[in-house]
Amino acid sequence: MAALIAAPETVLSLQIALHAEALFQDAQLRIWNFTQVQWISRRGCDGRSDYFFPLPSLSWIRDPPDAIGENELKWRGSTEKKLSIRLWKPPRRSSASVEKLKKWGARYVQF
Repeated sequence: MAALIAAPETVLSLQIALHAEALFQDAQLRIWNFTQVQWISRRGCDGRSDYFFPLPSLSWIRDPPDAIGENELKWRGSTEKKLSIRLWKPPRRSSASVEKLKKWGARYVQF
């Protein structure tokens, strides 16, 4: 901390970088929220009146800023790294699971 007090330009650089990162993270969350709205407005993926579950909300929160500036987003949701998508319109149905094992991947799963 003493080094930061001695070099105010370092603090300013950190504040700018943290603010830019926070803006980027907030933009990514807004993009996801927009994707959720699109999913509902299209009634699934093909717009043919599918029945569907809404896409999940993401459980990210940001602690209040500290002396340097913005804090990072922290995940407050499940520790499971998995997303499931289901939609159906009789007689057809589909279900997919997106998960991270060693890398992200998707697979169709039994409905």
